[in-house]
Amino acid sequence: MENEMADPTGGFRRWPSLKARTETMTPARLAKIAAAGTAVGFCTGLFGVGGGFVIVPALALVLGFPMPAAVGTSPLVIAFNTAVALAARAGAGAIDWGTTLVFTAAATAGVGAGKRVADRIEPETMQRSFAFLLVAVAVYTGARALFAIY
Repeated sequence: MENEMADPTGGFRRWPSLKARTETMTPARLAKIAAAGTAVGFCTGLFGVGGGFVIVPALALVLGFPMPAAVGTSPLVIAFNTAVALAARAGAGAIDWGTTLVFTAAATAGVGAGKRVADRIEPETMQRSFAFLLVAVAVYTGARALFAIY
């Protein structure tokens, strides 16, 4: 059932957007990918954000990935970024390992639940939902910053 998702009617249907990408790697495409990756890495290093919050929009909006492919590609990018960030910060003693392990276990369980829900949602609905989440986080962050100033 690779590249298939549950259909609300009980069957399965293919996500054609999960087929392997066949774009030619031209110097211009490589430069665009490198620029998007550098911007994501800079945000990760500067603000401590990255994950799907920045990677999915970069893949979808900048590089033209369909939403399901962007969502599917981002975990690998996240894994590499996480490994580098952990290596850079582990020696500084700034990690609360108890909280980290419990949080990671809970988040891992959430990934499974989220995947089951995502398999039943149309890609366009996923994209709108993600956009709503980004706007909500931006409004919340902006409000907190604004009230912190006053």
